[in-house]
Amino acid sequence: LYIADFRYMRSMAGGAYVRVVEDVKGYETPMFQLKRKLVRRLHGVVIEVVKMRQKDVDLLLAAARGEAERYGRANPDA
Repeated sequence: LYIADFRYMRSMAGGAYVRVVEDVKGYETPMFQLKRKLVRRLHGVVIEVVKMRQKDVDLLLAAARGEAERYGRANPDA
């Protein structure tokens, strides 16, 4: 099972639209790489990967552990 982070329609020149599937990743795991290949091969859907900056990955992990204040942000949603 693969659930994308974002799916939307992008307008192209000439008034055409194309479906876009995006996934946000700090890094690509072997499981994600396999699923990405399978989705493309079986369904013809190309997944665009948006890379997170390492400091954002660190902040999210710290927030999950309740340590966001260590990174200068007591409220990770601010």
